[in-house]
Amino acid sequence: MAEHHAKTFPAVLANALQQLAEHKLGLSDVRAVAYSQSPGIGHCLHVGFTAARALAARLDVPLIPVNHAVAHIEVVNGLQGAKDPLVVYVSGGNSQLLRKQLVTKPLAPNPSEGPALKTKTARASTVYRHAVLGETMDVGVGNFVDNVGRFLQLEPPDAVGVLKLAPESKQLLDLPYTVKGMNLSFTGLLTALQTYYDEHKARAQKAVAGGANASAVRELKADVANAAQELAFAQVCEAAERALCHTGQKAINLCGGNARNRRLQAMLQSVCDEHGASFYPSPDQYSGDQGAMIAYVGARYFAAGRWPKAAGPQQRLRADQIDVYWP
Repeated sequence: MAEHHAKTFPAVLANALQQLAEHKLGLSDVRAVAYSQSPGIGHCLHVGFTAARALAARLDVPLIPVNHAVAHIEVVNGLQGAKDPLVVYVSGGNSQLLRKQLVTKPLAPNPSEGPALKTKTARASTVYRHAVLGETMDVGVGNFVDNVGRFLQLEPPDAVGVLKLAPESKQLLDLPYTVKGMNLSFTGLLTALQTYYDEHKARAQKAVAGGANASAVRELKADVANAAQELAFAQVCEAAERALCHTGQKAINLCGGNARNRRLQAMLQSVCDEHGASFYPSPDQYSGDQGAMIAYVGARYFAAGRWPKAAGPQQRLRADQIDVYWP
């Protein structure tokens, strides 16, 4: 994967330069370079960091590290105009409920400063962090659904395959799931689904071979795919509803790679409707990992005049460990 990143970078940079040129801009107009610092696979993060560091040094501009989980959150807030939303962050590697909270209040303005300097001082000295209200205790919901797609041998063998097949089901399997407080857990449900599939697969294959039901195996897979989505997303929605009731927030920001799942969007929309809350799902093009969200947060840091210390790739830095300087 890191090798792919390294091979792809020159073309990505060339495309970025072309887009600058289309807007009558060039490298001399670049004020800072942002890069994805965390979390992620170390070798892949290192490729991006090395390229960004070289570019920043060549241009003699600041190098700004960005946590990509924070970027998922903030790009939706910026695009959708969400104010103090409950964040439902659902990706392949993680699933969390978060809320941005004030950590440090603004410094008292210096009487000798002009209005512009007073505003800048207040903005830069105000620190926020995304506090975790609840999170998965094992795997992310995206990883869970991908695993279901793989053991069902769907095409494609991932969450997309599950999403496509699930609507064919005519029943919801009665399988257990657990929500503890606002925390989530998916491995127990994964085991239950795989056990159900293994126990019923031979019977379905026999029905197909005997001509009793040519679609028995596909129907079984559809039932498992549907249960995977419905029960996993029910966990997410139940935890999100508890968080809304606990905090009194009136909006949900749905972000991360699995935010594009229409069934999850519909279920969270129902939660919002019931509680009079606004719903802000990430646009599809900004749900998966992409450079635009890194650039957006980098620009916000640059405008604030403060950003985390650039220390190279940090594989395990979480969203709740990262300072931001805007509400």
